Amino acid sequence: MHEALQQAYFISTASVAVFVLVVYFLRISLWPTPSNPRRIILFNVLGNGWLLANLAMAVYLSIASPIPLIFTSPAWSAVAAILAVAGLAISLWAFTIFRTMRRIFGMEIPRLVTEGPYKYMRHPQYFSILLWTLAATILFNTLQMLVYAVSTSLAFYMAGFMEERKLEELFGEQYRRYRERTPVIPFMSFRRKRSLD
Repeated sequence: MHEALQQAYFISTASVAVFVLVVYFLRISLWPTPSNPRRIILFNVLGNGWLLANLAMAVYLSIASPIPLIFTSPAWSAVAAILAVAGLAISLWAFTIFRTMRRIFGMEIPRLVTEGPYKYMRHPQYFSILLWTLAATILFNTLQMLVYAVSTSLAFYMAGFMEERKLEELFGEQYRRYRERTPVIPFMSFRRKRSLD
C-alpha cells in the first residue's frame, strides 16, 4: 500500500514541472483579465489545492513510510527553527506592505511596490514559502518532504516569472529597472545593479 502511494506521490510531484510549463506557455490565453477576473479563482483553487494535497501526502508518507535523509543532528532542528521564523517574519513584513494593494492578476494596481522586503527581493512571499518548505524538509528528514520542497519551489519560481511578465506589461520601464537592481533571492544578484537616478 505504502509503496503504491510512494510511486503515485513521486509521479504527481514530478509532473508539476510539466504543469507549470504548460500554464506558463498558455499564460496569455488563460491569465485573468479585467474582462474575466474570475479566472483568478480557478488559478487559486488549482494552485492551493495542489499545494495542500501534496503537503498532506508528503507528511503522511513521511510518518507512515519514511525514506530518511541526513538531517539527524540536533543542530539541524535549530536551523529549521531559524528558517521557519525567518519565513514567517518575511511573509508578515510583505503582507503589511502589500495589504492596501489590489491583486495583480486582472486587477488595476495603483503603483509598483518597491519598499519593505520588496527592496531586497522581488518575491518575498514566495521566498518565505521556500524557507518553510526547507524547514519542513529538515524537521521531517525524509525524501518525501524534499520532493515536496523542490516541486513547490519550482512551481513558485515559475509563478513568479509569470508575474514578472504581467508586471512588465503594467509598469514597463519602471519594472524593468526594478528587476535589474533587485534579485529573486535576497543579497544574491548576478547582474550589475543600476541606479534609478
